[in-house]
Amino acid sequence: MRVLAILFLIVGVALAGGAVYYATEMLPQRNAANVEKQGPKTVTVVAARKPLKYGDRLTYEVGKEVLQFVQWPESAVPAGAFTRAEDLFGKDKSETRTVTRTIEPGELILKTKLTGFGQSVRIATQVRDGMRAVTIPINAVTGAAGLISPGDHVDVLFTRRDGDTMSSHILMQKVLVVATDQATDKERNRARVARTATVEVTPKDAQKLILAMQNGTLSLLLRGVNEETTDNAPASLDSSVLPGAPEPEPEPEPEVKVEPEPEPTGYNVRVRKGGAVTNERFE
Repeated sequence: MRVLAILFLIVGVALAGGAVYYATEMLPQRNAANVEKQGPKTVTVVAARKPLKYGDRLTYEVGKEVLQFVQWPESAVPAGAFTRAEDLFGKDKSETRTVTRTIEPGELILKTKLTGFGQSVRIATQVRDGMRAVTIPINAVTGAAGLISPGDHVDVLFTRRDGDTMSSHILMQKVLVVATDQATDKERNRARVARTATVEVTPKDAQKLILAMQNGTLSLLLRGVNEETTDNAPASLDSSVLPGAPEPEPEPEPEVKVEPEPEPTGYNVRVRKGGAVTNERFE
């Protein structure tokens, strides 16, 4: 009986040890595998159900038709996303917001794409932190025949006259256009010749634009939608490279001054010795 009791004790200790090992090592690994199989943890966020255009007004009643709640990975929720209707429309759900940027179906609704409660759309809501909006005059020629729209990127060309010579160079590259005249609607499809264009630049570049406007003409060169490259050294040309331009006059050759030889001093004396005659110089 004593041997049997000892045997049961050994078996019991072994089972207890196995249970402890399973609880501390195997069970967490199994739970982690189950969580991984189920996918990452998600949260509920507000997204667009239908396309939203610049200037669309959002109320709680409108939101029922054009917005929806979707599940989004918690670790990938961007800053400014809305997780509750109260955050979007206020505690009593009576506030109104306005869309400032196009939002596609399924895209998350972010604070950066909406105005604050009751605010109307203004240029200031679209200018990024640290940037400035500057308005420059354009016409059908300098503004690409009205084909430039808000949201496009342009290069700014500076041209000026210096006497009989005109020169031009690219002042800035890949500048964002935030408005043409007083229109900031990026969805405008019909070309319209504007008289002004408002661009977003740094404070230092804003000073350059103001000075350039006072000393010459600015033209906007429309860039391709997917063009990302910029030149390291902006091109600079003058009118001498144009076909038919007059040949530059050759520079006059520098005058060569000839120093006059100093007048000789002293005197010459002819000396006759016998039949030989010689000239002797005396200083």
